Amino acid sequence: MKVIGIIMLFLFMPFLKEDEPQLPRNAVGKVSFEEFVQVDNLGKDALFINAMNFATRIKRVNNHNAKVHADYQGSVVNREGSFYVYTKGLFTPQIHGEIIYNLRLEVTDEGYNYTFTDFVFQYYKKNRYGQYAPVSGKKKPLEKEKFAGMNDTWHAHKETTRLHVESHIRALKKKMKEVPPGARLNSEEDLEEMNRP
Repeated sequence: MKVIGIIMLFLFMPFLKEDEPQLPRNAVGKVSFEEFVQVDNLGKDALFINAMNFATRIKRVNNHNAKVHADYQGSVVNREGSFYVYTKGLFTPQIHGEIIYNLRLEVTDEGYNYTFTDFVFQYYKKNRYGQYAPVSGKKKPLEKEKFAGMNDTWHAHKETTRLHVESHIRALKKKMKEVPPGARLNSEEDLEEMNRP
């Protein structure tokens, strides 16, 4: 009987291990979503305005005063964002924490480069008022492979992060194609129109 149990265990072993979500990493080994997107019909000014407008949409969960850091001379826009991640509760999902990340948009005449990086999990716990609040000193980079006692939840958080960032990337690509009012463009007609007396 023990032999049958051991054989069954080895047969089902490949199905017991879940695949960990594969998040893209940069040369240093940090989780990083980055790409250069070429845009031909918009100029640097228009792309910078679109980058600023998109960055204002990125929210920080517990910091409503977070500002967009923009450098027009360097054509760089930075913003810190975050979103909640949940665990399965008895009846409803419960807040487990938040994933904090940085967004960097660099604009050139040919297009723009986006980088979502510096992903950190901030643990939350109910405070004495019954509200979820961040626990100081309980942060964990998303590059860590394991979360002691909560590997399934950790894998779910990584998958949630991937889906969240991919939705932001789709929205960013759509936003950067728009023509903002009053912006200078790269096309010949617009250059001629701007140079008319």
